[in-house]
Amino acid sequence: MISLNSKGKRSFSAFLRGFFLLIAMLPLHARAAEKSWADQLTDKINGPIEQFTNWLFGIVFWGPTFEVIGTIPLVLILLAGTSIFLTFWFGFINVRALGLAIKTVRGKYTRPDAPGEISHFQALSSALSATVGLGNIAGVAIAIGIGGPGATLWMILLGICGMTTKFAECTLGVRYRKIDKSGKAHGGAMYYLTRGLADGKTGGAKKFFKGLGWGLAILFSIAAIGGAMGAGNLFQSNQAYSLFAKQFEGGDGSFAQFITSDGGSVTFGVVMAFLVGAVIIGGIQSIGKVTSILVPVMCIMYVLAGLVILLMNFEKVPGAMIEIFAHAMDPTAVVGGLVGALIQGVKRAAFSNEAGIGSAPIAHSAVKTDKPASEGLVALLEPVVDTVVVCTMTALVIVITGEWKVDARVHENTEAPVYMTQMNHLEEAKSAFSKKMDNLPRGERSAFPLRAYMEENAEQFLLPGDTPVRIIGSPENDEDKEEWGQVYANEETAELLAGLGADIEHVISEKLGSDGVDRHFGLGGSGDQASLFAVWIPLNNDVLSKQMDITKTSEAFGSGLGDWFPFVLTIAVVLFAFSTMLSWSYYGEQALIFLCGGEYKKPLVIGYKLVFCLVVVLGAIIGSGSAVSIGDAFLFAMVVPNLVGVYFLLPKVRESLQDFLAHAKAIDRGEKTREDIN
Repeated sequence: MISLNSKGKRSFSAFLRGFFLLIAMLPLHARAAEKSWADQLTDKINGPIEQFTNWLFGIVFWGPTFEVIGTIPLVLILLAGTSIFLTFWFGFINVRALGLAIKTVRGKYTRPDAPGEISHFQALSSALSATVGLGNIAGVAIAIGIGGPGATLWMILLGICGMTTKFAECTLGVRYRKIDKSGKAHGGAMYYLTRGLADGKTGGAKKFFKGLGWGLAILFSIAAIGGAMGAGNLFQSNQAYSLFAKQFEGGDGSFAQFITSDGGSVTFGVVMAFLVGAVIIGGIQSIGKVTSILVPVMCIMYVLAGLVILLMNFEKVPGAMIEIFAHAMDPTAVVGGLVGALIQGVKRAAFSNEAGIGSAPIAHSAVKTDKPASEGLVALLEPVVDTVVVCTMTALVIVITGEWKVDARVHENTEAPVYMTQMNHLEEAKSAFSKKMDNLPRGERSAFPLRAYMEENAEQFLLPGDTPVRIIGSPENDEDKEEWGQVYANEETAELLAGLGADIEHVISEKLGSDGVDRHFGLGGSGDQASLFAVWIPLNNDVLSKQMDITKTSEAFGSGLGDWFPFVLTIAVVLFAFSTMLSWSYYGEQALIFLCGGEYKKPLVIGYKLVFCLVVVLGAIIGSGSAVSIGDAFLFAMVVPNLVGVYFLLPKVRESLQDFLAHAKAIDRGEKTREDIN
């Protein structure tokens, strides 16, 4: 239990007053004749956010575009390339130093009264709480849904190489950290950029690198605050509520109806925000205490559940692994081919373990140690847990149960409409509409009126209850922001539609073979001579459940262990999201403190925590699309300034490593104790 002294109680009281004042500003009701207040709030927020996100995405994920394989974002090349380069640079320290890392996290080489605030284990737990979470559970499902099972292999490989990146950046985080007058430690990329780049330089070179370091540090800090609010908050709260509410879908009771209503989303967000605020008001020490308990319990529970499913389906494991390897290497892999799988794997691995992002050094910088490389080695263990173990477990369960092929499922005892239209006619209409929009001011543009087109030009069929649906790529929004998905053409769906009266004979693949992206429903003929049809479905929550994120994992575990397990998984997911928000609140706080002078200022921090908790509430209310996009954009915007610092300071990392290795060997040989520090 966390106890507060009189100063802490005053801070908590001020926090509560401000928090409930902000909550009171939310519109809790609306006129019955209008849209619900949540829909109105979503429309007002999502519009500007989508415009800003598109602009930021264009910058962060810029890269060369190729006709066959599409766009390859340079930031992902930088992440993957750096992790591989550093693995060779440090002689595969990610493998050969695992034993030393485990002994270090147990405190063998560090004196208890070393400068800092938390132990090695608490620092590891705090950092893991930000990475072991929905990035592993929902992120894997998203990667597999878009990039196919092959994305899993690239996630694992990048996770293994990312161990070295984590080692380098966390060593620098401790080496160049700052401990203020109150004894609080401040570290992270912004500190080794400003204090490290000019280290050892003289004259004009020192002036240049000092200026470069400050410029990069400011960019990193702004991106870190955005990442804390988006990836570390909005996304977490949204996905936690999404899975929580799913457990009550279709319920007839008043409680079930309330949970899935606007009031239920607000209540969930307020409760979650209150719990987050109760912990973060105590700072990194409270966060470390809570996460050091939550993270091991959650990991053990989740991994045990995954192991049970894998043992129950042991004979399917080799086939699942073969499928993962086949899709990773096959240029006709589900969506986007080899490059598509690779990009999704790299992107979700980075979101999962944050290696190269620069966020983890903020938490690790608070550790009690005199040897910077000691914490760098402890950080090696993070990608092992969050990517190699948790992500692999999740992926195998999704592939074995077959849920990777399901993106939506029609509710039982209901029907879902689908629309079939001529492919070439739809493409011509979209092209003409796009040219029309290009001639209008940006503020007057709208999305293609897909529903109006379908109702006028397409045939409608009703899919029966419990029908699984596979969607190509990501959903699209029409002019009324209604979400639509293009149905993936396979033989089962073609047979189903034909049984409903659709004039379909078979599936046709124009370019990429039997499992390519250009698969269409066909009528007679073949190739260019065939009549090609596209089938679209409105993703209406009233008649079907979407399984494109955390819900895909939930369904996979539910099909493996029984209908009761999604409730258990929901508890784990809420706790995962909770612990992730705790750590990311600290990351954003440290970035804000840096931007405002580097000293802890109580009014500033209280105000930040109030805003952070309000964002928790908003995350439960609004749609996840904007939250995921802006979180991704800010998260990956941290990469470039962080890795510039890592590359310039590699000699300092090697120096710290050699110093700690000598220290550890002396203790192992009995030549000195951990209290003997030079």
